[in-house]
Amino acid sequence: MQVFDPILKKSDNRNMNDLRLNQIHQQVQQSQKILLVAHEKPDVDTTSCVCALKEYLNSINKESDIYCFDEIPSQYDFLIENTKVLNSNSLIFHNYDTIITCDCGNLKITKLETEINNRLSSQKVINIDHHPKTDTFSDIDLKLTNKCATAEIVYDFFDQNKITITKKIAECLLAGILSDSKNFAYANANENTLNISSRLLELGADWSKIMANIHYNKSLNSLKIWGQTMRDVELNKEYNIVSSKIHLNYQTAADGEYLEGLPSFLGTIRAIKAIIFLRDQNNGNIRGSLRSFDDNINMSLLANILGGGGHIKAAGFQTKGKLVKHEKEWIIIDN
Repeated sequence: MQVFDPILKKSDNRNMNDLRLNQIHQQVQQSQKILLVAHEKPDVDTTSCVCALKEYLNSINKESDIYCFDEIPSQYDFLIENTKVLNSNSLIFHNYDTIITCDCGNLKITKLETEINNRLSSQKVINIDHHPKTDTFSDIDLKLTNKCATAEIVYDFFDQNKITITKKIAECLLAGILSDSKNFAYANANENTLNISSRLLELGADWSKIMANIHYNKSLNSLKIWGQTMRDVELNKEYNIVSSKIHLNYQTAADGEYLEGLPSFLGTIRAIKAIIFLRDQNNGNIRGSLRSFDDNINMSLLANILGGGGHIKAAGFQTKGKLVKHEKEWIIIDN
């Protein structure tokens, strides 16, 4: 098991990162069939990474498939295009000798816990991720928490191994970077992020196309759901924290596709320090999205306590229960 050691000096870190990137390339080259894993409730970053890697593997005639437990939202069709995405009903796990998980902060969100924990000795797992707290479940673990998106790490993989970045790959990677950095608004988007993004534009990535598909592709139903959520926004004036929720009774078909971007939109309210957004799901769970706009508020700590994870500024969790109205408040009760 090869695990990133945080004690190493910066120069050693760089060397170790390069070593991991080379090891991943070597493993890919000797593989017969590769499974690319996106996490459940897929976002742009995880989707862009598996799509970019799939495009590369196709170019070297390497057999591969993409797997995701949940359906990829239709607004990401410009990334997926006509690629078939396997789900739990169509996946034959033992057919793959290499499994690459992308943007999976923990094993649970792959929805392949049993398969990965009980994999054959001949099956190798590679984890590429940028979340600060991750499970150690892989044979090659490349976790770079200073990156704004996992797509930025995948770019490093191509760059380090002198792999040609096509227009399609460039577009996928730029989409992941723009989405996870909220168009460079988050603090972890730095000079290197901008340099990489500039390079991807030079390689043919279409900024306007990406923005149109990610930010300007809302359906009428999604806007109605956003409207309902706006009516339920509450402000805690003592702590300057905004909260909102969407109740199961209203969210007919209100899946992640409809709610994409809503928590961040709530963050545009003036002078707030944090937001908490809760929603019922149709499986007896409550899903929470947490956003921080204050350097002294670490949302990943709260998410970890609640069984989730994420970044300092953006995190999430899922817990059993349902939302119930009690006087003027909504509370979570056991099912």
